[in-house]
Amino acid sequence: MNMKMCFMQILKLQRLYPNILNTLEILEDYEADFFKHINHANAPKVKMIWNSIPIHLAKEKKKFMYKEIKEGARAYSYEDAMNWLFDTKLVLPLSRNAEREAFKLYMMDIGLLCAQAGLSINTFFEPSNRILSEFKGALTEQFVLQELKANCDYPVFYWASDSGQAEVDFLLQCENELIPLEVKSGIQTKAKSLNVYMERYNPSLAIKSSLKNYGKSGNLLSIPLYLLGNLREYLFS
Repeated sequence: MNMKMCFMQILKLQRLYPNILNTLEILEDYEADFFKHINHANAPKVKMIWNSIPIHLAKEKKKFMYKEIKEGARAYSYEDAMNWLFDTKLVLPLSRNAEREAFKLYMMDIGLLCAQAGLSINTFFEPSNRILSEFKGALTEQFVLQELKANCDYPVFYWASDSGQAEVDFLLQCENELIPLEVKSGIQTKAKSLNVYMERYNPSLAIKSSLKNYGKSGNLLSIPLYLLGNLREYLFS
């Protein structure tokens, strides 16, 4: 299965393909609701956070930074607005090593993320498209996080070394085990950060998910992206 086919499956699953205009309308309705259900001081802040999500996810280091919202912005000034988004489940926060202060921020739905980022359906039919090449990693992570939230009841974090030189996309807390999960949008699956984690912590199981077929070598499990909804069946089997 090539990259285009995989992403088309993802888009169809999220009902984005036939309903892109409806998705844009949903975004507009959400933004209108910000000013109906939040006090006037926080509503613009919620909108700024909401609109900044694609910008953060397009970066190589996707950690949420308040300075990307507004020059000089500080966390304490946006705390109430951020907590409102958390409480409404409109966003999916992903904390670093269970630390609340360091986190990434995803949308609740991959279709909404595509619409928010201004990605058209035609983009996915152009593998050499510059926008797609810069954003496909974020879309893959968004899809995987949704699958984990929907089908696994394990706490999910991401791991980053103190130096910031190594970062694993997801870290699953499965009973007494911490399982690293690295995801790739294509068939090139070199994962230096995952290797760093495995050498440092020697987990009983580590996972890579990509467009490659299922396979296992030692304690490293390879699972196709489309099978992540059934991840529980493969853990410790």
